[in-house]
Amino acid sequence: MLCASNLQRTMKLTLLCTTALVALMLGSSPVLGESGPGHVGVLVQFGDGKVLTRYLELETPVDRLTVLEASGLPFETAFGGDAVCKIDEEGCRGTDSECWCQCTFKEEEPCFFWIYLPMSESGDQWGDMNTWPLPDLDDGDVSGWVWGEVDVSTEQWAPLVEAPFVSLAEMEQRALTPGEVTAMGGTEELNVSATFGGDSDRTASASLRYRLLGHPWSEPQAMVPGESHFAFAVHGLQPGEYEVQVVYVDYLSGISSGDGNISYEAPPVETTVGGSTDSQASESTQPPVAEDVGGASITPKLGDYAASVWLGGLAFGAILLALLVVYLRKRPR
Repeated sequence: MLCASNLQRTMKLTLLCTTALVALMLGSSPVLGESGPGHVGVLVQFGDGKVLTRYLELETPVDRLTVLEASGLPFETAFGGDAVCKIDEEGCRGTDSECWCQCTFKEEEPCFFWIYLPMSESGDQWGDMNTWPLPDLDDGDVSGWVWGEVDVSTEQWAPLVEAPFVSLAEMEQRALTPGEVTAMGGTEELNVSATFGGDSDRTASASLRYRLLGHPWSEPQAMVPGESHFAFAVHGLQPGEYEVQVVYVDYLSGISSGDGNISYEAPPVETTVGGSTDSQASESTQPPVAEDVGGASITPKLGDYAASVWLGGLAFGAILLALLVVYLRKRPR
């Protein structure tokens, strides 16, 4: 009995030490159970085929609904969050009785709802929609939501609609990264440039508003897109100090800002718009004729004009005197 008792104590002690060692190893492991900031992506494909992506910075691992919420899109759920019924304006109301409003689950009748697609283990395509329980997303993962028809006649449901797989790197390239806004005032004109990065799918846009300080803002004006910047020019402005503010918008790909926003309001910049009245007044005081000598424009002085007039008058008087003498000599006596 004593030997048996000692054996039991030895086994318990060994088990306790083993458990403590495993816990210590897990606690000190740099990989297992570690959480922190990471990047994940989400793709949403609507019924009309429009594809939306978001490149997000979140604490990972993170569940699929938190990722969808960070996309900035409104959505409704049912069945304790297990089913997403509506995203944006597509789908059904978020109640247990109405979530499947476009699916009767009867054979030969169409069945439409929001399909969730996890990323496959290979990381280069979508996984099985029947995956359960749904895994959280780790740093580098993407998730997909597709509105479409599903074949529910078999045990393993099969989507009858395809969605393009977009990697996290591609989502980052699609997302617009706002740059620097510069404004340059000229003579009654204003020129604005707003640089950007990303936007590989060329779906982003930008608008601006401007105002003379102390006056109301103008209506938003669309800027002209370029390869790496948006541009805008307006003429005929009143001279003075102006304020300009640019808003970047990227609805389909999101702003690379970590919170899924589709717009970014850049800080305002100021510049001075000059007037043309001063330059016109200074030009009116100058003689209308200028000489070009050796490529340099020389303006005649007032003394030069006076000398020219005096010499011309003297020559004219001499001619008149000569004509008078000739006339008097030839006149009959």
